[in-house]
Amino acid sequence: IVVSGTTRQYVLTLPANYNPQHPYRLIFAFHGASYTAQSVADGGPPGSGPYYGIASPANGSAIFVAPQALSSSWNPQTAADLDFVRAMLASFEANLCVDESRVFSVGFSRGAIMTIGIGCAEGSVFRAIAAMSGEIQGTCAGAHPIAYWASHGMSDTTIPIASGQMARDEFVSINHCGSQTIAGSPDGCVNYQGCDDGYPTTWCPFDGIHQPPPFAGTAIWSFLSQF
Repeated sequence: IVVSGTTRQYVLTLPANYNPQHPYRLIFAFHGASYTAQSVADGGPPGSGPYYGIASPANGSAIFVAPQALSSSWNPQTAADLDFVRAMLASFEANLCVDESRVFSVGFSRGAIMTIGIGCAEGSVFRAIAAMSGEIQGTCAGAHPIAYWASHGMSDTTIPIASGQMARDEFVSINHCGSQTIAGSPDGCVNYQGCDDGYPTTWCPFDGIHQPPPFAGTAIWSFLSQF
């Protein structure tokens, strides 16, 4: 797709039995700096599975897209990357049967930074985001609630967990959650209480380094599939 004179690329995966009369969830999956759109579509970081392991439990109920960054990195503070997202979304909504009320973003590392940037800038368009090992780049001017799921390795030295906690706290505030949490699933995750109705906020620290958690696919799908 050409965006502001620049050719951008993505990998699009339709359900095996795609029905052009059936509205599907649309899930964007953003790669990290060490990966590519194709690697995310094919299997992602080691042990993840296609689209961070979400494709399997989704079982044909969603359209997936893995966008390719310029120079292997994402920057949600630039118009170029956000305009790329908006152009893809406009194209998919015009040419595919997309449920426009169920558009999601998922990402790891730099892809999580991009996903968080989308949550800040496009909360009125995206229904929920899931960020693995991410942080806020620049500032977050988001004001529209957006369902938020995030994981972070407690031994992450690439993006320290404190940075992930700061991003989490931003969305706790955006979603008007209280400070109280209750245990979530899988073990170690917590769900914030008092959030705006329909905008749950989940935080999943885990014993690991800079990596998607081993439970990423099933946990993220369980979160997204409630919408």
